[in-house]
Amino acid sequence: MGNDLQNEAFNNLYTLEDQVKNCHDLGILSDWYKLQNSDHFYYMCTKWFSDGDVHKYFNPYSSPYDAFINYMNVLSDFIIRVNKKCPLDKSDNEKFIEKTEELGREIQAAAAKKVKAATAKVKAAYETQKNKSYSFEEIKSMSNAKIRQIAKEVDVENWVYALKDAGDELTGKIIPNLTKNAAREYDKLKDELKVRKADIKKSRDKIGEEISRLFRKK
Repeated sequence: MGNDLQNEAFNNLYTLEDQVKNCHDLGILSDWYKLQNSDHFYYMCTKWFSDGDVHKYFNPYSSPYDAFINYMNVLSDFIIRVNKKCPLDKSDNEKFIEKTEELGREIQAAAAKKVKAATAKVKAAYETQKNKSYSFEEIKSMSNAKIRQIAKEVDVENWVYALKDAGDELTGKIIPNLTKNAAREYDKLKDELKVRKADIKKSRDKIGEEISRLFRKK
């Protein structure tokens, strides 16, 4: 846990702990454990979003605030199910329902306030990420799947130029992700082509443009 969204979601979930532990409904218990899955709270992390590091880990949400709102909606439905399947004694249950209703209002108000306050910041971070220009060196931090996408858009001759004196790390990332035909052509051309510094820069810039175009599609 680290930010307000994660803490709010986690604390609200654990208000149910005693009630759920005394419940013998398998569906309730199964969903209780699913709601504790760390991925839910990871998606609420604001650090990866503000850092523009969205391509390093699959995330179904467009922002941490969307993840928070979705989680709290699911949690509200879960609370209703828990109360129906495993009610407390009447007086305690009435208090719990009142607390739940109050909590729901507080959650909605808190979420609305946080989303409104963060909208400008999130939009700016998104625009920065979307309009960011990537360089050839960005390949070092890319997944194999992304590299294969880039490899399809760049001809083998440009790879030969770009990888000239690029070092083992970049070469080791790219060559295994070429198709078999492209890899054979690469081995042939690297011994045939005369590579100039201008060719290297031009090809690396072209690949950087392809990387930027790929991430702008997201």
